[in-house]
Amino acid sequence: MGSFRHFTFDPLFPPADADAIVRLCERFGSYGMYGQKPIEEELGRGLYQRHDAAMNYTRTGGRFGHQESFEALAVRTNYFRETYAYATPVVDGIEGFLHHEAFVEAARALHGRPVVVPAIVYANLLVPGQELAVHTDVARLRDDLRARGRLGDAVPNGTDLALLMIDEYIRFPSPEAA
Repeated sequence: MGSFRHFTFDPLFPPADADAIVRLCERFGSYGMYGQKPIEEELGRGLYQRHDAAMNYTRTGGRFGHQESFEALAVRTNYFRETYAYATPVVDGIEGFLHHEAFVEAARALHGRPVVVPAIVYANLLVPGQELAVHTDVARLRDDLRARGRLGDAVPNGTDLALLMIDEYIRFPSPEAA
């Protein structure tokens, strides 16, 4: 598999700005758990967000192959999450993160597009023992990438796989066509 461009932000913010983001997270208030927010849209109504990822995690034990009861595994994926911006800021003070110029410039360079519109900022808060579960569609996408000759037998790390998926599946209209 080829190498992919990536960008490192070290540090992302100067100390005072980083402290301001931490204070924003602290003052946000309560963070709901996925298990408290069933989907309300027609497709998936009644299921919980990331239902596919949680079911896959309870079946496989996640990337570490945990061998525990269904209940224990399900708790590992029911983390706290809240949205700070969804198209527009939901909480005051997130603008500097949502429109962080280094992120925007990296996205322009990565995708070769002059226009980048930041859309979502959210926080996942995990307690010790929790991990982000992989969506079940990832395995299907890996199979498709192999069928297209874009991926060998080795399992790429998450970043390389995500970048390969973006490269293969995401198509942006040419600015000249607009």
